[in-house]
Amino acid sequence: MRRLDLPNLVTATRYPSALVFLLACAAGRPSWSAATLALLLLTYLTDLLDGFLARRTPGRDPRAGQVMDSAADSYTFVIVFTGLFVAGVVHPITLCAVIGGRAVLDLTRLVGLARGESYLRPTFYTKAKGFVYCSLSIVLYAKTVPVFAWLGRDPLPVAANTALVLATVAAVGSFLAVHRQHFLTMFAPATPSITERLEHVETQSPSRA
Repeated sequence: MRRLDLPNLVTATRYPSALVFLLACAAGRPSWSAATLALLLLTYLTDLLDGFLARRTPGRDPRAGQVMDSAADSYTFVIVFTGLFVAGVVHPITLCAVIGGRAVLDLTRLVGLARGESYLRPTFYTKAKGFVYCSLSIVLYAKTVPVFAWLGRDPLPVAANTALVLATVAAVGSFLAVHRQHFLTMFAPATPSITERLEHVETQSPSRA
C-alpha cells in the first residue's frame, strides 16, 4: 500500500485556495476583505509548510516535490496577482511582468527536464522574488481591509508595484544567466557537430557480416 506524500498534499492545497482568493476578489464585497486577506496568508503559509515537511520526511523522492512546488508557485502567483488586478490594487504592467516572468522560468525548466537535466536550481534572485511577491501582494491587498486602509496612501502602492516589476526582471535575468542554454534551445536548437553526426550514422547503419 502506498503511503501518502504529506508535503505534496500540502502543496496541492494552494490550487483551490488561490482560486477561491481570485473568486473573492472578483466578487468585490468589502465585507469579505478580512477573510480574503486571511485566505491569502494561509495560501502562502502552506508554501512554507510543505518545504518544512519535505525536509523532515525521510525516504521521499525530492525531484517530484520540486517540480510540483514550482508548478504550484507559478499557478498561485498568476492566480493571486490576477485577483489583485481585478481588485484594482495591481497595475496591468505588474500583472504582465508576473505572468511573463513565470512563463520564462517554467519554460526554461521544462526544456531542461526534456533534455535530461535535473531540476534547474533557483538563483538567489528567484528566491528573493518569491519573498517580494508574497510580502507585497499581502500589503497591496491589505489596504482593502478598513483597518489597513492607510496602506493605500501614496507613494506605497506605486513603490510596491515598481518593486514587483524590478524583482521579476532581476529574477528572470539571473536565472537565464545561469540556464540560458536551455532557454535558447527553444528558439535555436543546437546543431550537431560533425563527430556527433558520424556517430549517429554509424549507429544507424546495418552491421556487416
